[in-house]
Amino acid sequence: MVTKRWIWLLVAVLAVELGLIVSMSLDVLAATNEGQPRWLAIVAVAWFGVILFATFGLIRSVSGGRRALHHQAEAIAADESTSQDWLWESDTDLRLTYSNDGVQALLGYAPAEVLGRPLLDLMTDEARQITTELHAAAKRAGITGWTSQEARWLHRDGHVVVLQGSARPIRDLRGHVVGFRGTRSSVTANDLSDRVAAAARLRVLGILGASALQVAFQPIVDLATGSLAGVEALARFRDNRGPEEWFRDAHSAGLELELDELAFTAALAAAAQLPDGCWVSLNASPALILARPLTELILNAGIPVGRLVVEVTEQARVDDYVALNAALLPLRNAGVRVAVDDTGAGYASLSHVLQLRPDVIKIDRSLITELATDAARRSLVTSLVLLALDLGAIVTGEGVETFAELETLAVLGVDHGQGYLLSRPTTDPLQWAGWARRHWRTTGTPPRVRI
Repeated sequence: MVTKRWIWLLVAVLAVELGLIVSMSLDVLAATNEGQPRWLAIVAVAWFGVILFATFGLIRSVSGGRRALHHQAEAIAADESTSQDWLWESDTDLRLTYSNDGVQALLGYAPAEVLGRPLLDLMTDEARQITTELHAAAKRAGITGWTSQEARWLHRDGHVVVLQGSARPIRDLRGHVVGFRGTRSSVTANDLSDRVAAAARLRVLGILGASALQVAFQPIVDLATGSLAGVEALARFRDNRGPEEWFRDAHSAGLELELDELAFTAALAAAAQLPDGCWVSLNASPALILARPLTELILNAGIPVGRLVVEVTEQARVDDYVALNAALLPLRNAGVRVAVDDTGAGYASLSHVLQLRPDVIKIDRSLITELATDAARRSLVTSLVLLALDLGAIVTGEGVETFAELETLAVLGVDHGQGYLLSRPTTDPLQWAGWARRHWRTTGTPPRVRI
């Protein structure tokens, strides 16, 4: 920065130059009177004009630069007094040279405590690496800084704080980077929600775009004969995240219907590899049943419709049973059976069953656990068996994990059993093929059950 001392020195040099030029001009004029060329005098005067013009231009530029710096300082002072953000400046090595009071609100430090400290010392290791890369890029020619960058900072008490902000290089009058100026503010709950939703959307779009979904089947066993009755199709993902997580992502991203449809069509295609004689349950949400022509999709799959069961999950609230039943009617007319999944786990279980009048009632794991020792659970299961008799439906107990649970279901008149005790879901077609020949153990030491 050019100071007043340098300006006065420049004026002194100009005065000396003026004296020399005037002296030279007088000598040249005197020589001209003696017959010497006049153009030397003209050149001397012109040269003085050039120096005078350049000097005044420099003074004006310096004055303009000083005014700009003054306005900039005033703007910083205004921001400092009115902003709740953390405003900071640093040198080219990101060592803090200025900080307002916002740092105390966000990180617990007084401004004086951070002056002279490297900005990177206040960050987590991950954020330090990212900021180092941004800093290196900002020092290269043509880079103007960064905007809306999020980073994890260390509060004075040790906990991690997520802050977002922007920064730009500070340049001198010659355009050289002499430091950086930036702001930081808290990431709001809405910001976090938006970021989570955006990340979820990207993940689900990746699955949808690549159809990267596998189908696992789990056997459903006839408790009276010990033979295979059917299977349930379950979605599996190659990253080993549970389907609940994926469908939660899809819901937050507004892509739940698309993921439901992908899982349904994948299960329908995989069903062609199952042994003859067993039926297959395909999960479908009420939204999918209402939005997509599943009947046409099923009829074009090349699988006998009598082997297909559409499971309507009971954990999703149904707002319009008239519309849902109307959407299910073409499926039923074609020969597809309807099952109510997770009965006993969600909204108004018995009302849900009465409204849909399913062909299969699937009892949720929450009623199966401790069934052999809990009389209340046995009473609820018995009531569902009696309801199924009136509806002409069959009953399947889900989530069977012990022989006591299996035996108690058989004693209570439940038709089918499904769960880890019998088999875990698998994506292996060789195992699917062996299920039809297997005799599933359904007998053993009967539990002591009081009905």
